[in-house]
Amino acid sequence: MMKLAAVLTISLTIISRIRAAAIPRETINCGNNLVLVYTDGPDPVYTPQLLTKLQTANVSAVLLFVGEKITASTAPLVLQAYQQGHAIGHMGYTNELFTEMTTSQLTSALAQASAAIKNITGQTPYYIAYPKGKYTAQIATQVIALGYQPITSNFISQDWAFPLSSDEIVMFFDYVHELEETDAATWSFISSLHGNQTGVAQITSQVISIAQNAPNLTLVNMDTCYPTSSSGPPDVEIDKCKTAGQMALVYDDVPIVGITDSILDTLDAAGVKATFCVIGSYIENNPTAAAILLRAFQNGHTICSHSYTHPEFLNYPSALIAQEITLAENAIKNVTGEKPVYWRFPYGDYDDASFAQVQAAGYYIIEWNFDPRDWFWGDVTQEFYDPTEITEYFQRILTPRKNVQIVAENSGVLASTIDSIVDSVNEARAVGR
Repeated sequence: MMKLAAVLTISLTIISRIRAAAIPRETINCGNNLVLVYTDGPDPVYTPQLLTKLQTANVSAVLLFVGEKITASTAPLVLQAYQQGHAIGHMGYTNELFTEMTTSQLTSALAQASAAIKNITGQTPYYIAYPKGKYTAQIATQVIALGYQPITSNFISQDWAFPLSSDEIVMFFDYVHELEETDAATWSFISSLHGNQTGVAQITSQVISIAQNAPNLTLVNMDTCYPTSSSGPPDVEIDKCKTAGQMALVYDDVPIVGITDSILDTLDAAGVKATFCVIGSYIENNPTAAAILLRAFQNGHTICSHSYTHPEFLNYPSALIAQEITLAENAIKNVTGEKPVYWRFPYGDYDDASFAQVQAAGYYIIEWNFDPRDWFWGDVTQEFYDPTEITEYFQRILTPRKNVQIVAENSGVLASTIDSIVDSVNEARAVGR
């Protein structure tokens, strides 16, 4: 079994050879290796925790600092990271987006950050990351011409965006790592998309194109992905299709007039069948929304119940669970004439009691093994709206690559994940991934 420390050492050795050759390039391919990359430091609270964890685990990483955060109090942390053998780089001087700078401003920002680090380590930093991952071909050319090697990622934990616990981040790492190391033709997928996100409606055609161009992959609805059985629903959640090489596109939180109908336009034009998880209250006393649901049903899409009011089902009273089941079921049946047989819990959250009660009502409970997090990236009204994050995520998972980098902010929960990530990668190596 290869230890993570050894894997990381190999990866950093590869990067060091690139530097020795003095040939900066737009991206780095580390082969079948993992590189942990931490950005936005140094932080007086979290960077010490991170360095301690890395040292204890005997793991080398890449730490990319922000020039203005290097102060008298944090400079010793930069030196400590350097002396512990970590690769040191930066993200400019103020973490301002490079895309919002002029050529001269970018040159100055890079020089200031490099000087701040060189004053401590005695070495001019070689590696940089683009703030928020944003850059253009012109910026890449300028950065490389100045002698820097950009580090981009193909796996982002997004800890900076979400109030995740360390367990959730490690779980996210686990399943993405597993998917990226798996041939899509031998795997099956159930997605989690949201039919109430304006951006998702706009990019559905791109998602379909990516999936249809993936080798040996077929887009299906839940009726095909996981057909019902005379023996009834399984005692566990359904998070993948029964047949390898299938992907079920599942849209939650529908129908929304002006959005869900646009998604249907795209799906129907492409001849793709999907699954729509309906919130019952959305269609009551709303004929237009009800008409969208009926259209989806009549066009062969699977209809799934997503509760009546979208509450969280953790420690939820049994009487209220029964009410959510019945009201949603009746609302859908009043439109389609049929009771739905699939159910997805709001937020994907449930406990043993709520699971048992929904299953006892005859529902096949579907979750997902593929979450592009469109609920964060996919709404044009949100600050971080970026449809490319969603499409690139589909592209990455469905076109597996053998190098994974984690870009992680300096946060307390991330410092606590090192041990679990070590275990996760060791387990992956043990089974040959």
